[in-house]
Amino acid sequence: MGLKGNKFAHTLRHGRIWLGKMATSGIWYCRFKVPETGVQKGPFSLGTTSKREAIDEAEIISSQLLNRTYGIADDTIPFASLADRFFADMENTASAGTVKRLKMTVRVYERWARKHHPKALAAVKNMSEETTTEFRNYRIETDQVAARTADNDVRCLHQIFLWGKGRRLVTRSPARYSRREAGAVRLINAPTGKPVAYTDTVYQSLVRAAEATGDKLLHDLMVLYANTGLRYSEGTHLRPVDIVWNSQQPYAHIRAREDWKPKDPKEEKKIPLNHEVQEILSRRSRHCLPEGVLFPNMNGIPLARPHAKSPPGIPYFS
Repeated sequence: MGLKGNKFAHTLRHGRIWLGKMATSGIWYCRFKVPETGVQKGPFSLGTTSKREAIDEAEIISSQLLNRTYGIADDTIPFASLADRFFADMENTASAGTVKRLKMTVRVYERWARKHHPKALAAVKNMSEETTTEFRNYRIETDQVAARTADNDVRCLHQIFLWGKGRRLVTRSPARYSRREAGAVRLINAPTGKPVAYTDTVYQSLVRAAEATGDKLLHDLMVLYANTGLRYSEGTHLRPVDIVWNSQQPYAHIRAREDWKPKDPKEEKKIPLNHEVQEILSRRSRHCLPEGVLFPNMNGIPLARPHAKSPPGIPYFS
């Protein structure tokens, strides 16, 4: 990260660290030599206009130069190395489910990056909010995941980078997200937009496979899932009272209740419904008690999770 042509209004040396304050922005930068090799590194932005904070950062970097346990935060660490250290730290502090979800995101990201942005895996400095947004869009358009799943991938990546930033492994998070901040990844935040839907080809194949079974209940469920991205249990536990009709955009209100909880008990979401799904839920509501389930089995209770060997063309839902 060169700063040729830029002038520093103020410079000083703190121990083995050179500090300079940029004349234009007032941001402090640092430069230093690696003891083992004598190679000069920097200048790197310290992200502050405060001299006191710049000196505090210099103290931390000096300690790192003497103790190379984590290395210097110059964003040259490979993404895989950062993820490995993150999971080693999380092993005894996070739940198995959380670690599993984070590892899945890492695997999917690495698979995508190897094909589309191999340099991003070589060093964190080659990653950016733009590549993260491209990855998020790929997940929706090519992998056909729901918008909230793609948003969760962004959040998982951001969590890893924040951990690395706190341990001076990286200087920033290329997966930072915000609704308003310029340059950050913009989360989709469904259901504020249009209802989620598969592409026509995938959608038609799902519905045709369901119709081939001759099971009307299965057909209605496939239409529901294909147009909303609901998890399996969220669809089978839907009740007439969960459908909000008196809204400009009718939606399904998913949240924990006494007899059932979603995958994340604290999660509450409003899933927009397109006209096809509205027609199905309206029809099924006419033959169902307000507190009854809309997709019951023959005993009137929610359908059990399907066996992995489901009919041809019907996906196994998580």
